[in-house]
Amino acid sequence: MKAVGVYIHYPFCIKKCPYCDFTSFVYSKNEEERYIEYITKEIQLKAKSEIVDTIYFGGGTPSLMSLKALDSIFESIYKHYKVKKDLEITIEVNPGTIDKEKLSFWKDIGINRISVGVQSFIDEELLILGRIHTVSDTLKTFILLREYGFDNINLDLIYSIPFQNPNNFYKSLDFALSLNPEHISIYNLIIEEGTLFYEKYIKGEFTLPDNDVEANMFMYAMNLLEEVGFIHYEISNFARNINLKCRHNLKYWNQEEYHGYGVSAYSFANHIRYGNYKNLFVYYEKINNDELPIENIEILNDETYPKDYLFVKLRLMEGVSEKEFFERFGKNISDYIPNLSIFMKEGLIKRKKDRICLTKKGVLLANEIFRDIL
Repeated sequence: MKAVGVYIHYPFCIKKCPYCDFTSFVYSKNEEERYIEYITKEIQLKAKSEIVDTIYFGGGTPSLMSLKALDSIFESIYKHYKVKKDLEITIEVNPGTIDKEKLSFWKDIGINRISVGVQSFIDEELLILGRIHTVSDTLKTFILLREYGFDNINLDLIYSIPFQNPNNFYKSLDFALSLNPEHISIYNLIIEEGTLFYEKYIKGEFTLPDNDVEANMFMYAMNLLEEVGFIHYEISNFARNINLKCRHNLKYWNQEEYHGYGVSAYSFANHIRYGNYKNLFVYYEKINNDELPIENIEILNDETYPKDYLFVKLRLMEGVSEKEFFERFGKNISDYIPNLSIFMKEGLIKRKKDRICLTKKGVLLANEIFRDIL
């Protein structure tokens, strides 16, 4: 039996960032206790003693989680799953939300991968993003993590920030590299409907770097990280070596099975992708009734399954094997990417042996290629 991944969504934050559209709520100790009780009930309802080799705590701000809450979740996972010894356990961390007691407990319980939501190493940009930490907080957090022996640390960076000077992004990237992290993730800021940033954007209260400037920033990042030895293995992700790729996230891009727990968490199994309720109280009520709190279900059929496979696999820089695709689906990749030959002619997609892969130029225009699939 192939091992599955477990995702735990912790929705609480000290303050919601104005660009964030993830399901999140202001932290409350009482609400956290209630929520963790329901998470453990959901694990009991859904888990069937599958083998687990990755656990990922996302949010929200899971680094706010109390030690008691974290211990309860681990106890439930170990009770209802078969956990492999070489487990990858990731927790997302906001700078300034950790202390020595917490890190000591994390080490003891087995957390071995940290993803720090840096976003920028420019204080003025952090203010624009509505972040509650400073560059100084990030440095203190990183130093403390190293002091406690965490040797697999990812740094998240954002580019295309309102009013951003590209040179500030390059400075942030250089600063990140100076810390010698094992992994770097880089995301362009997307203005999502329903966020405070969206309201301000449609009112014309701020401007964003234009498409060419945005493309130049990411091309610079790709080239620099490649020069200093990072492996660009997924559109937004770079690892020091092949052993430092995020094993949990690779499950998403390889269309492998994963189980999500908590409000708005998604799962994928047996060609079915399903998401939990985003409303906290509906989530509670469903579990009270011994029902899985599923709000959305997508069943991949003979037509949509190959498209979905291409959509997620093409995010990986290794691309998709034409031979494996044909053996799996009985059709050619070109049957699902009508303009494949044009994309290859324009230098957006390349053929490497029997694999179809995005080029660097293709990475910058990936959404245009994905639209051709869907």
